[in-house]
Amino acid sequence: MTAANDAERLSGAGRILVVGPSGAGKTQLALRLADLLGLPLIHLDAERWRPGWNALPDDEWSDVVAELTLRPRWIMDGTYEKTLGLRVPAADAVVVLEVGRLRCLAGLVRRRFLDGRRARPDAPPGQRIDRRFLRYLWRYPSVTRPMLIGALREHGDGKTVVVVRGRGDARRLLEEVGRLRGGA
Repeated sequence: MTAANDAERLSGAGRILVVGPSGAGKTQLALRLADLLGLPLIHLDAERWRPGWNALPDDEWSDVVAELTLRPRWIMDGTYEKTLGLRVPAADAVVVLEVGRLRCLAGLVRRRFLDGRRARPDAPPGQRIDRRFLRYLWRYPSVTRPMLIGALREHGDGKTVVVVRGRGDARRLLEEVGRLRGGA
């Protein structure tokens, strides 16, 4: 598919998931898509994490996600593989960022050290980039990505799935969505 075809397919969607590894650029892509498409944006990190990056308990988290999916229109930013079974069926489209580990790591470093002083639009301050988080990032291709592919196979029939492989693909997709929306 071309960026123009993908943009056209996304332009008709009212509920869009943006998923992929940490540091891949999900939040920036979701922010721009929400603006261009006029869709409300839900940052799952902001919903899941409390100050000091203390997570909601899993049972509460599932209830929150189930409630969020009931909204009539949204772009939802975050992978959270344990809730894909709730979110993929509710979505019209899924944007999957496929970015290599080293680029994701560079994205995390940039976010932490260059943007670390600014408030993030998608999460509370104080995210830890510790050994556990880095292990999650490094294992994403072999552990989390297969879960995502499985959820798309199980719940994705008839859904628009757009794969974005890096910043160039993201830029082209956003340009095409903007063009379709009249330069918004």
